[in-house]
Order: sequence, then C-alpha cells, then structure tokens
Amino acid sequence: MKNLFAVVLLIFLAATLTQAQPSESRTKTTCFKSSMHCESCENTIFETLRFQKGVKEVKTDLPSNTIKVVYDGRKTSGETIGKVIQEKGYKADVITEEEYKKLVVPEGEVKK
Repeated sequence: MKNLFAVVLLIFLAATLTQAQPSESRTKTTCFKSSMHCESCENTIFETLRFQKGVKEVKTDLPSNTIKVVYDGRKTSGETIGKVIQEKGYKADVITEEEYKKLVVPEGEVKK
C-alpha cells in the first residue's frame, strides 16, 4: 500500500513539474510607432487592442505616436497585434522598448 501511494505521489509531482512554466516567459511586450492624429485615433487603437485575445495591457501615447502592448505570447503575437493596428488604418512600425522609453515623456515632465 505504501508503494502504491509513493508511485501515485511521484506521478502527480512529475506531471505538475512538467506543466509548470514561469509566467514571465509567457508575457511579452511589443512597442509600435504609429500614425495617430488626435484623441479619437488614440481611443480607436486603445479600444480595439484591449479586446484582442491575449492582450493584458495597452498604453497609447498621442504626443509621441507610440503604442506599448503587453500580451500573453501563447495567445497572440506582436505581428498579429501590428496587423490589427494596420487594419484600423494606422501605421504599426515595431520599435524597441528602449526607443519607446526615449520617445515617451513621463507624466509631469517636459520634453527637452
């Protein structure tokens, strides 16, 4: 009986460990340079992206014409998100997070 319990416990632990993956590797971020002209453009992009499958967070910044999207890489991709933006009639040029940080001015600061 003890051997049976040990085998069942071992199988359970092995199955649990093989399925566990760190959540950080699932979360991805892609940044875009876009062609928004006004707040309506910004809202259109924001509202469209926030309902896309796998999207966790959307940040749009009209002054810098940038979009930052955090998403579950198992459910969507940066390429798919870019296509959604383009289907709405806007540019979706991929930029790095470093480029994004240089373009976006934090709230309360003035761009030099």
